[in-house]
Amino acid sequence: MYNKWLLAGSVIVLVILSACNSNPLDIDVSTINVNMPIQRMEQALFAVKNQTQVDDLYKNYPLDFVEEYLYSLQTPEALDTTRLATINTYLRDTVTQKLYQDIQKEFTNISSTQKEIEQAFQHIKYYYPTVYLPRVVSYLSNLQGNTISDSVIAIGLDSYLGKNYYMYPLAGFYDYQTTKMFPQQIPYHVVYSWAKLNFEAPRNKYNALEAMVYEGKILYFMDAVFPDKEDSLKISYTGNQLQWCKNTENDIWSYLIEKKLLYEENPLIINNLLADGPHTKYFATAASTQDEAPARVGAWIGWQIIKSYMQKNKSITLQTLLQDTNLQAIFENSKYKPAK
Repeated sequence: MYNKWLLAGSVIVLVILSACNSNPLDIDVSTINVNMPIQRMEQALFAVKNQTQVDDLYKNYPLDFVEEYLYSLQTPEALDTTRLATINTYLRDTVTQKLYQDIQKEFTNISSTQKEIEQAFQHIKYYYPTVYLPRVVSYLSNLQGNTISDSVIAIGLDSYLGKNYYMYPLAGFYDYQTTKMFPQQIPYHVVYSWAKLNFEAPRNKYNALEAMVYEGKILYFMDAVFPDKEDSLKISYTGNQLQWCKNTENDIWSYLIEKKLLYEENPLIINNLLADGPHTKYFATAASTQDEAPARVGAWIGWQIIKSYMQKNKSITLQTLLQDTNLQAIFENSKYKPAK
């Protein structure tokens, strides 16, 4: 009899622990059909030899994107040349050739990236069943990064050749930028940019707190789309940077209150808290090394505010959260208090 009670008690404990550890965003999307093949436009471009193949670019890839891209390849002194002549000139450039060669070495197989993007949009379709699935292409961006619109996701593969890629410093990229320029980061950059495009930002005049809460909403959306992935990838931090934020959360919040920064409307102050860069200006000196105090600390705090809000308001759905533009009310109802 004792053993039966012991077994029953163990089962109850396991159920409780499972409930405590469950993630409400970790939902089953296996039955949601999403097919988003990545079309390798850079390969098609480098195969162009005649006008027929130029025409095929327009037929086989998103028309507006192809036209905009080919127009961008024109040099000022050759604006009236044909598209074929533009492509031929571009492909003869030695830097272009080297970038293309290195893309082909790094991205011989892009199926893992495609799978992650498809899984991300499975989650998006779970919450928004009628969402339009953009076409996905890869291309040589001339180190300009991705191009995201409602209809096209264009991935600049040359912007993901690894943080130690020799050409990045030569092109003027800083260390804080190159630490994000590796292949595994692609799906997260794609979804983050897509979310910023699709979910309403604060009105023209807003304060630092509202901007932080908005960024927190976008990062919580990243939680929903990538429920079992590392937070560092969602916010493009290193592990050390993320840990610094966790360890310093109370000090960060105290500083924001003490210096009366939360309701500042000065764009420079908001930019210091939320923009990308080597670090967040106000907190760099508080870290043992400057690298540990990352940029966008305001976005990270906004993320914690949203997590607190969703934890304390369990009836609020993701869709309701993202639709709600009363950012001050979201903050107040979050009852946010950083752990000491």
